[in-house]
Amino acid sequence: MRGDWSILLGLLAIVAIIGFAIWANYAAPCGLFTFASTADIPARCLSHFS
Repeated sequence: MRGDWSILLGLLAIVAIIGFAIWANYAAPCGLFTFASTADIPARCLSHFS
């Protein structure tokens, strides 16, 4: 059972790192903390991604 947990935690860590990389990639051009107010995101990001 312990081996299963280590595999699960390893996968979770990989998913978290990939998720953070994707989030940082999209959030960085818009200011890293815009996720706090989602209403600002479209206005700030559209100019960057269009």
